[in-house]
Amino acid sequence: MALREYLIDYGFRQTTLTNFEREEFTRDSRRYRYELLSFQPDRYQMLGCGPAGISFSSAPDGSYALKTMNPENSAEYLQSIHTDGPAWNRYFQHDAEEMKLLHFTRRLAALQMEKGRFQESFGGSSCGDYSEKITLLIQVGLLTPGEGEFA
Repeated sequence: MALREYLIDYGFRQTTLTNFEREEFTRDSRRYRYELLSFQPDRYQMLGCGPAGISFSSAPDGSYALKTMNPENSAEYLQSIHTDGPAWNRYFQHDAEEMKLLHFTRRLAALQMEKGRFQESFGGSSCGDYSEKITLLIQVGLLTPGEGEFA
């Protein structure tokens, strides 16, 4: 919390749970958008190319998804593509229940959970499904409920 306050005092804005950017980039076309879009697995598919690239794709109905991660360094990445194998070296399959948890945790990391969006994607209430966790995060000061959040 002390580091967060320090960064805010020195002209940074908290954009996600773990990221800050200079205030002047808030509406700038050069701002880093990949992570913010990745916090919306119900809306965006992601294609990561090259070393450390991360890709994510899901079924339109949210019943499953696949996340792949490319090797971290360029030598491993080049070796994988020259052997006619997949460029990625790690993958994670998500079923419908895991998609629900992924959506919830990605929206928490984005510091925003719109009313109705979780219900629109999965049915039920995000607060009802995770109310104990949300209550604890609010109590310790990591979340602040606001209008339209924590449906």
